[in-house]
Amino acid sequence: MDIYSFFLAMSILKVSDAVFRFQCPVQSHWTHRAGTICGSKSSYFCLYDINENNFTEFCRKNPDYEKRGKKLIVAGSTQGTLQGSNCSNVFYQPLKFWTNESHSCVLAKSYCNEEGQVVYRNGTNKVDRSCRCDYTRGYDFIIRPKHRCYCVPSEEDCSCHLKICPSNYNFSQDYECLKVTERNTRFNCESIHSVVKAYIPFHINLLIQLDSGDEPFITAVDNIQPYQFEPVVHIEQNEVSSQNQSDSSEENSETESDSSDLQDSRMDNLAWCDCNHCTAMPTVDECLCCKEVGPVAEKMEDEDLDCITDHEGFTGNCLNRHVIEVSLYDFVERQGPIDDNEPIHELYRYVAYRRFTRWIWHILGKKRRKVIPACAVLKIREAFPSEDFTGFKYARP
Repeated sequence: MDIYSFFLAMSILKVSDAVFRFQCPVQSHWTHRAGTICGSKSSYFCLYDINENNFTEFCRKNPDYEKRGKKLIVAGSTQGTLQGSNCSNVFYQPLKFWTNESHSCVLAKSYCNEEGQVVYRNGTNKVDRSCRCDYTRGYDFIIRPKHRCYCVPSEEDCSCHLKICPSNYNFSQDYECLKVTERNTRFNCESIHSVVKAYIPFHINLLIQLDSGDEPFITAVDNIQPYQFEPVVHIEQNEVSSQNQSDSSEENSETESDSSDLQDSRMDNLAWCDCNHCTAMPTVDECLCCKEVGPVAEKMEDEDLDCITDHEGFTGNCLNRHVIEVSLYDFVERQGPIDDNEPIHELYRYVAYRRFTRWIWHILGKKRRKVIPACAVLKIREAFPSEDFTGFKYARP
């Protein structure tokens, strides 16, 4: 046997060993396998062994569990130590992991690779990816999502469609048609440049998935974009002009109608609030839940919280009177003395809003303001109450 034949044979043996080695049973076979090996489902363990680089099955008296976002693996002998391990970047575990139910994180993250979609956030080991429609290519949501700027495919329909704006209009990052001459710097949604690049595996990669202890997740087609070669309709110039005028009037009426609907839907109910700590605000812009703001939601995900007001960072930065007083002294030193009759709680709220903005967005720059979620505003107002409150105002040009 020559050297080339030898290495070819070794490569085949290695691949065969990786692909055909022992795998834990799938869910439909789990109960049957558990009953055969251990007599009951609760006693059956099938986990990834990092020492043997393979799956192993064994029996114990009681099942074990791990917290959200993790799975259990064998770190010692088969009858020894079990330890928590993070889900791989293509899976997530939104509930407790139980050894009598699975051997790996149970849900695969969405890829946001359907027509017009891009990844907004990559998610975590507890939360699915979120998607946006690519407004830079003219895509809008078919159904307005729960969050105004992005959509979670595992919770709602995230389908996109091409939206055609009238002549002399551009499609904005807020998914609205704006006149070319209209300069709007008060967008609610981030620009597409700040969106995460989509992670889409292009080739079959069994070895990596098997070594990570997760199910093989196979995809061999990269980002299919249907309807790319539809025939183009040629329209005469006079028809274009007439059509543009018609489209423009229809679009304006639709925009006014959508704007009116948005006003009603946000200000007349709390359906937009997912944290259950918001209150109705006087303007649509201020009717904003903490889960709708990307940087705020990330801080909550890190601590596994349902509302930013439950975060110790919020309590320490925005509600602690002693911290607010020190920041007020710093503000007075830089801005000059304040009137003795100035309502102290109004100043405290102003400082608390500034501290919240600095905590979340760090440095924004001159005349760049961010809308603070309604739940956070409500907590700050409760901590430093007054008879009247001043709502959010954009900076003057």
